[in-house]
Amino acid sequence: MKEKNYGVEFGRILSMLMIMGLHVLGQGGVLGELGYNSLKGQAVVYLEYLCVVSVNIFALISGFVAINSQFKLRRLIGLWLQMMFFSVGMMLIIGPLYQISFDQVIESFFPTIHHGYWYFNAYLILYVFTPILNKGMKALRKKELFQLLVIAFFVLSIVSSFAEKDAMYVEGGYSPIWLIYMYVVGAYIKIHGIPNLVRKRKWLLSIYFLFGMLTVVAHDLRNLYLVYFDGFEGQDWWVRRYSFPTIFIMSVALFLYLISMKFPKRMHKIIGFFSTSALAAYLFQTHPLFYNLVLPGMFTKIADWTSLLLLGSVLLLSVFFFVAGVLLDKLRLWFVQRLKLDRMMDSVYAYIERKFI
Repeated sequence: MKEKNYGVEFGRILSMLMIMGLHVLGQGGVLGELGYNSLKGQAVVYLEYLCVVSVNIFALISGFVAINSQFKLRRLIGLWLQMMFFSVGMMLIIGPLYQISFDQVIESFFPTIHHGYWYFNAYLILYVFTPILNKGMKALRKKELFQLLVIAFFVLSIVSSFAEKDAMYVEGGYSPIWLIYMYVVGAYIKIHGIPNLVRKRKWLLSIYFLFGMLTVVAHDLRNLYLVYFDGFEGQDWWVRRYSFPTIFIMSVALFLYLISMKFPKRMHKIIGFFSTSALAAYLFQTHPLFYNLVLPGMFTKIADWTSLLLLGSVLLLSVFFFVAGVLLDKLRLWFVQRLKLDRMMDSVYAYIERKFI
């Protein structure tokens, strides 16, 4: 049996912590309180862009792990049930505390058709096409697949970032198209290995942090242009998109570093405990009711703190949201096992797969 890559599992944890941090900074109100023209503001902008790679890392991991896997309906249904647990459960908790509408109740019961969780919807489309993607990639020669990836990068990252009105329909990376592309990149790395040019791990982290700085420079230049030529007030975040070229390069560099990491055996159980429920933190923190009613402006006060204290607070809050989501998911799994629902669902999966697949 092939040993599990715990660098990949740690990548799930790190990516989700980054997502938690993005929401603390953005929806939590920190970014809105700080400009980009101060040392503290620059530090927060840099942190924001270092964390934006999170969704790309998750998609890269999906391709890296699933390229040699088979399509399993039980996994798709299992993810959907996990989403429904958080969607309905969070509504039952938040609903009595806020005057939510009947429409919001209905949206919690049908999150997929009401844009409740954009990543889940995009992943749903991706997962349906994984059998085709996997067979297609394995049928292509290394050179052919690499050429397609380069062309797709030019169209989906470079052209889409600078085209008017999202002409490529990439939506800044918030789309199944971009998720599929990142999946293919992750699968390519699994099939053909780490490119020779970046086999030295120290270079990978250097690329990640250096291109993070370049992204901040692009962010600042755009804002300066808008201020002096358009009279814009505030801070524009046009550069903050998963598909932006520098962010793509940062994502791949950090991913390559993560999959090369080694951990002592005593840490395997700890990493496995948190990584298997990492998605739950996203479902917890980005529940539409929590994200739109509870989280907005919750952390504006920490913007007044010193840079070091601010960054430390963002880290601690990210850990808090992550651990809370994981523990809630472990509670869900405990109830499933306690009520023997897992056995019942296994029977249902087996019947469906036998009769219809």
